[in-house]
Amino acid sequence: ALCGPASASRGAPAGKIVAGGESQELDAVVSGAAALVNPSAREGFGLVVAEAAALGVPSVVVAGDDNASVELVRRGVNGAVATDATAEALGAAIRDVVDAGEELRRSTAEWFARERETRNLAGSVDELLRRAERLRR
Repeated sequence: ALCGPASASRGAPAGKIVAGGESQELDAVVSGAAALVNPSAREGFGLVVAEAAALGVPSVVVAGDDNASVELVRRGVNGAVATDATAEALGAAIRDVVDAGEELRRSTAEWFARERETRNLAGSVDELLRRAERLRR
């Protein structure tokens, strides 16, 4: 989690990059962070993006064919996608998120509230049933 000076007002340790810790401690740090930065070009599911969004924290992820997180992140809605894992590309994506400020945090929380209704087991089953019904027609 990237914790800049503005993050201190939300309870995060300003000026630090924090990783690890107990679950409650980590939730407190992430919820106060300016962004969750996941610089991996490969992610199997993207759960960390959903976990951050549940706390209203936008994510920065890296574009890649093997990165499921990319499917979840929408620039200006809930984060940004860096074109690659270079410092320049990550820095630009982080800057976009930080510059968007509180409006992006609100948008991220709203995105999560909408998505959790469909991106769960019940929502997935409903979607499969709708698709099966269309195929039968």
